[in-house]
Amino acid sequence: MKKRIFAFITAVLMSANTVLAADGFWQGDKLEASVRDVYEELGKEVVWDAENKTASVDGKIFVSADGIAVNGENIGGTGTLVNGRMYAPAEFLAKSLGAEFTSDDNGGVISFNGAQAVISTAEEQAEEWKYGGGTPWVDSNLKENIDKSVSLKDDFNMAVNADWMLDTEIPAGYSRYMKELSADTKIASRLRKFFTDKSIKGKNAELVQSLYSALLDWDARAKITQRFKDDIKDIESISSLEELNEYLLYTDEETKYPASPFVDCGISVIFSDSSKYVFVANDPGLILEDAAEYDEMSEYGEKIYEGKKQLVEKIMGRYGYTKEQADDYFESALEWESLIAPVLFTNEEVNSPDILEKIFKNTTMDALYSDAGAYPLKAIVEGLGLEASNTVVEATPGYVKHIGRIYNEDNLEIIKADLIVGDVLASLGMTDKETLDDYFDYVESVMGVEMSGYADYAANKVKGSLSEVVAELYVEKYGNDEVKAEVTQLCKEIIDEYKIMLNENDWLTDQTKKKAVEKLDSIKINVAYPDKFRDYSSLDFKGKDLYEISLETADFVIEQERSRVNGTVDRSYWSEGMSPLDVNACYSSQDNSINIFLGEIEALYDPSQGLETLYAGLGTTIGHEISHAFDPMGAQFDKDGNLNNWWTDEDKAAFKEKTQKLIDFYDEVQPYAGCEYRGEFVQGEVVADLGGMKCILNLAKKKENFDYDKFFKTYASVWSTLSRGEIEEYLIMVDEHPLHYLRVNAVVPQFDEFIETYGIEEGDGMYIAPKDRFLVW
Repeated sequence: MKKRIFAFITAVLMSANTVLAADGFWQGDKLEASVRDVYEELGKEVVWDAENKTASVDGKIFVSADGIAVNGENIGGTGTLVNGRMYAPAEFLAKSLGAEFTSDDNGGVISFNGAQAVISTAEEQAEEWKYGGGTPWVDSNLKENIDKSVSLKDDFNMAVNADWMLDTEIPAGYSRYMKELSADTKIASRLRKFFTDKSIKGKNAELVQSLYSALLDWDARAKITQRFKDDIKDIESISSLEELNEYLLYTDEETKYPASPFVDCGISVIFSDSSKYVFVANDPGLILEDAAEYDEMSEYGEKIYEGKKQLVEKIMGRYGYTKEQADDYFESALEWESLIAPVLFTNEEVNSPDILEKIFKNTTMDALYSDAGAYPLKAIVEGLGLEASNTVVEATPGYVKHIGRIYNEDNLEIIKADLIVGDVLASLGMTDKETLDDYFDYVESVMGVEMSGYADYAANKVKGSLSEVVAELYVEKYGNDEVKAEVTQLCKEIIDEYKIMLNENDWLTDQTKKKAVEKLDSIKINVAYPDKFRDYSSLDFKGKDLYEISLETADFVIEQERSRVNGTVDRSYWSEGMSPLDVNACYSSQDNSINIFLGEIEALYDPSQGLETLYAGLGTTIGHEISHAFDPMGAQFDKDGNLNNWWTDEDKAAFKEKTQKLIDFYDEVQPYAGCEYRGEFVQGEVVADLGGMKCILNLAKKKENFDYDKFFKTYASVWSTLSRGEIEEYLIMVDEHPLHYLRVNAVVPQFDEFIETYGIEEGDGMYIAPKDRFLVW
């Protein structure tokens, strides 16, 4: 509510995924229809049992691959999973309700109690399919684009992965699915016991079980709804800026600290000296998620706008507000944010390498207090106990001064509206089941993903909110120090090879090359899980509802920040925000570390499959993360993790020329007809993909009888990804990583080993002439 309600509770699961499926399709003479769409359009609630892959209605109707049963009696027809959604013959869905069903070549209609479910067919959907075409390759992450007859000389990713793509369906809860995510499923299955088995004792188990229970305690969540309603009424009653400041600064035994909704105040690490904690004044998030949307709204921005507007309408409708009142608050909140957005960096600017020159500028507390004008920043900072920080930084220079100009009586009503809408959206994570269902609907409307159920939702929230606590529990039971040591040794071998690669580089001067090797020698290797976990034992969630847990967590974070004022970073811990259970890996520029998480190791590490498989999967992953130390963003940091130019002007110009070549290539890519791609946006990840591949191929040259065919096909298989069109469209806009089919097709033809292994020649789709290749390292 008005106090800090952290991402701990309210974070949106947007990393989930998207559905592109017609309402129905003809299977012989049977019209198959989406089970959820049909029943919900007829006013019924559908409960999905992900484990048993069964949809149920009213506890009487059950639809699964075993059949459609009503009150225990099978009435005919069976359910079929298509792209993660359950379909069944429309005539039997109608029969399960005693409803009327009519159909023709274009689809059908089920009529029940005055409601209708109109079922359109796949032929109609095919006419609307907009993700075909593309150049130089079609997007082969999309099943609809797969052609089994394609030659690997023309489209390597499609040729290698076609069978898997056609045989695989996207599970509920995902918008795209990769082979390696089977490790995520295994980890999730193991974690369920930690979340539910009361025989597991200890402080960490108590924390995760208490949070998991609170997330599914619908009676308690329903009561929390009243807190949000009361808080909205409190905001509405504010009649002056003075009263608004009193509201923000109010504290009591329950809410111990003031709120700062428009200037995020905290203790963090910055680029100029990553060894010390400093005070940072930051800007808040925006409803439309990108400052660019307040200038000219994109297609994706329109989805966010419509989705969140409907969310606010639904939730405020249950609070007793009319649609018109809810819309007025929503539009007024956007009016306030439209005053803020012009001074913020857009998402595209944030991902540009030159952003590091524009952010995190030193200032003083007194200067910030003065810039803030009527906004009570001084009282907020002192209330948080952060005023003694010797180093003060403004993340977006000029932002606080801008707030000082617009935070005034003239804008009071739209400021209040922004706070009210913020309350409504914060309620998504902790109030009643209906509100959570509204959120699920929003995710489906924007991302296309059908959520897989409340239990999975709760488990994902616990895993994300208490990542270190959950990881420590998991490692205690499933950690393998022997595998950790083996993967650490593999990292060292690849770093040694990378050092040779840097020393043999033919375009760096010796001066810059020496600095690059020093940075490589200083890389910190974090593998599987940390040797030391942070202590969360002071948290106590037992017997508390989600609102109380959110306050407890907020207090814990603030106390941590207080303890870090003018402190030094303890680098024996992994960087905060890293989850060892993620099926992922990353490079951290601020401590010059590569981080190969346990989830990624469980997905990719199996030495018994041979050296080619090891190199193609985990090997290229490790090489990729090392390469991030020398990509356009990472190359601006020195061996100690500080923003520090260690390049000669000559080398910097040569580096920029090389990266521009790959930018030009990706600018010409079209994942589907008419789609614009942005090479500058993905350049860092492309540099890392290419650097990692080159390093591993250099290692492979030293291995006797190395099977390059197995290596390249395994590499393509590692990136095999089944996506839905909407998620591809979304990722093109917001993700700095290339689409997965490009991480295969645009990478492997840069290397002679690939060209020679498959006899690729000019005129083949996978041919890139040596003069046109864009290797950086």
